Amino acid sequence: MNEYRWPYDRSETPSFPTIEVNIISPTLNVELQTSRTLRLKVDTGYAGQIMLSTDLYNQGFHLAELPEEKFGMYRTAAGPVEVKRARAMVRLPSLSAIVEGIVETPRRIHFDRNLAGRGLLQQFQLLLDGPKAESCLTLG
Repeated sequence: MNEYRWPYDRSETPSFPTIEVNIISPTLNVELQTSRTLRLKVDTGYAGQIMLSTDLYNQGFHLAELPEEKFGMYRTAAGPVEVKRARAMVRLPSLSAIVEGIVETPRRIHFDRNLAGRGLLQQFQLLLDGPKAESCLTLG
């Protein structure tokens, strides 16, 4: 079985699970120019696939956005949030896997986090090992 483990991010208390990916805009064939990989915070309360910070989304995905009628809406504790969407290729380099996906960012507010939601995570087996403070992702 092909699996990979990442340590939890300890920048907050309590620490939180993450996964590492590369994200490519298939329309523009542009990979996000962050570091070698992008660390996404695992957020099982987020139903989408990948929520990008406004700044990362604007590095190229805004140029290949889906039509406005394909934008989404999420209900949050702060009220409804409309999101813009773009197609993406998501590479998990540690697993040698590539999947098609949708990246989103809020339309009318500045967002500063990068999240992996249930829409992406349901394509894999994910173990959250709290005592070891690590995430384990497998292809199954």
